Amino acid sequence: MRAWLAGAVRCSTPYDDAAAQSIGIAVVLVLAKDDTARSWYLAQAEWLEFPAGTRTLWLPVGGVDGA
Repeated sequence: MRAWLAGAVRCSTPYDDAAAQSIGIAVVLVLAKDDTARSWYLAQAEWLEFPAGTRTLWLPVGGVDGA
């Protein structure tokens, strides 16, 4: 994941799973504005589409550490 995107995601999520559980954060959710943005996000990290084939992407908080 590019450094600025990784930094932004890390700043918006707790530093560990215990903190995430205590405040109820499980994923980072992105609503890509178009298919170009969707493709860009998918190339940066292992974002998941939900539902499949849409521009709604999510990344489990556990995946942020490896970003």
